[in-house]
Amino acid sequence: MTLDECLKQILDPLYFANMMVRNGKTDGTVAGATNTTAHTVRAALHHQLAHRIQHCFIDNSGGH
Repeated sequence: MTLDECLKQILDPLYFANMMVRNGKTDGTVAGATNTTAHTVRAALHHQLAHRIQHCFIDNSGGH
């Protein structure tokens, strides 16, 4: 990965948040409301956090 690619990627909130988890600056993240599942998981896998991924889907559409 080039320096330019790294700088672009760290501006992505998901990658930045997962970097903080990886470095012990935070305990976890909540993501997915405005991102696809694939993008959310890809960011976690990039930072080798696969063992910490938990999935929860909350349907807040108001339907019964």
